[in-house]
Amino acid sequence: MRQTISDAKRRSVDAMQTIRASRGLIARITRELGLSRGAVSQWGRIPAERVLDVERVTGIPRYQLRADIYPPPVAGQSQLTDNTSADATAVSNYPGAAA
Repeated sequence: MRQTISDAKRRSVDAMQTIRASRGLIARITRELGLSRGAVSQWGRIPAERVLDVERVTGIPRYQLRADIYPPPVAGQSQLTDNTSADATAVSNYPGAAA
């Protein structure tokens, strides 16, 4: 079954709620990314340009952080690749991404 945009957005918001509820994750994100706690706390969902950094810091897969721009992996295919150009394209193609 194909996920809808609203399902993907809901999962993205759920991921941010998980981060808020997990002891120490916001502090780790702020420290590792050099952001203020207030800036991270204001995220309704992870900004497109921060997904890969947050994935690296938290270990939460990108498709759980932002399912609207990173679809779940196909069975037998790893989502964790070092495909920087494909990741940059995914982020730049997202309408809300910073230029």
